[in-house]
Amino acid sequence: MLKYEDLKGDMLVPNRFVVPVNDITWPQEAWGMNLGKVVSTIRAGKSHVDKREDLETIGFDFNSQRLHYRYEAIRAAMLKYKDLKGNM
Repeated sequence: MLKYEDLKGDMLVPNRFVVPVNDITWPQEAWGMNLGKVVSTIRAGKSHVDKREDLETIGFDFNSQRLHYRYEAIRAAMLKYKDLKGNM
């Protein structure tokens, strides 16, 4: 997550983000990892529950992804409305 933040500026890892394989900017042991899914399960309290304090010390926000998804749902709904009605 820290490498993602370093590269992207935040820890709002999209659910579908997979660490690129053979990309030397990422640790080799992370290549191919579905980091988005991992982050999602952590925020949902389904994994690494015992590491919460450590994650908070690196700036991980347990609530921010929910807000991100809410925006994506709103955006998708707005686009569908435009598609159906022809305007916003």
